[in-house]
Parts: sequence; C-alpha cells; structure tokens
Amino acid sequence: MAFGAIAIIPRHVMGKGFIAPSDRINLGVIGLGKQGNILSIKFLSNTEVQIVAGSDVWDSKRDFFKNNIERLYAKHRNVESYKGVSRYLEYKELIDRADIDAVIVATPDHWHALQSIDDMNAGKDVFCEKPLTNTIADGRAIADTVKRTKTVFQTGSMQRSWDKFITAKNIVSSGKINC
Repeated sequence: MAFGAIAIIPRHVMGKGFIAPSDRINLGVIGLGKQGNILSIKFLSNTEVQIVAGSDVWDSKRDFFKNNIERLYAKHRNVESYKGVSRYLEYKELIDRADIDAVIVATPDHWHALQSIDDMNAGKDVFCEKPLTNTIADGRAIADTVKRTKTVFQTGSMQRSWDKFITAKNIVSSGKINC
C-alpha cells in the first residue's frame, strides 16, 4: 500500500542563506545598454533577486546581456556555467511572463512613461531610470497608474544623495556661485 503525505519543512532546516523561490524577486530588465547593465550587475550578489530576462531592440545588446549575466551568475555561484536568462526583442513579451515580479526600465527617456505604465498594468513593480518623464501629463499618468494598480514604483535619483552632489548643491545655494 502506498500513500503520500504533505511535509512542511522549516526554512532553517534547509541551511543558512536558503531562500525559498517564493521569497525571491524575479527581475526583468528593459533597456540593455550601459545603464541597464550597470543596474543589473548591482543585483547579482543579492540572493533575494534573480535576473531572469532582458529586453532590447538591439540583438547585440540582448546577446551581451544574456551572456554577461549568466557568466557572472556562474562565477558568483562557483559553478562552471549558468543558464536561465531569457532575452526578448519586444518588452511586452517580457512583462507577459507571470513569473517576473519586477522590472527595471533603463531605455531612452521618451520610453519611460509608456513602458512603466505597461509594466504596472501587467502587475509588475517598477524601478525606472531618470528622468522619469518628459511631460507633466506623463508623470501624472504614472502616478495614477501606481495608485490604481497598487504596484511599487521607484525612480532613480541616487545622485541627489551622493556627497559630491550635496556639496555642489550647497555651494550653489550659498550664493558663492551665481548661476
């Protein structure tokens, strides 16, 4: 006689550092140029995030991204090779994937609003590079979409917190430099 049972295994049994697949954020990257790659590399050592896909209109950028991310994952994981990054010409194919939780939008500026809104409408959380939009109306449309979809949205503005930019802002604000 054969029977089955459901077993619930506490996380600590799996070992230190074990991250359940349900606790990992699957990340897609839209725009695989310089900034898309820089941002992607920041996530490679974060075990709570897994880069699973990239989209760009350039074949060479898609190929470089896939090969580079897979090579770096293999290196970080101390394995000979790693396969697991898909590439897409059309960003909508990337956001149609149910297993992708969040996306980075690092395309040219005029695409930011459209792609961010499409991403959120597909249920994805979004990090969008700056400048966020080219018009106030596009900014309002993004804010309205965040509110309606209840997604998480962030735009890049890290330079505002770097010491050298704060120093420059303070010098200009003090009146020592007239602009």
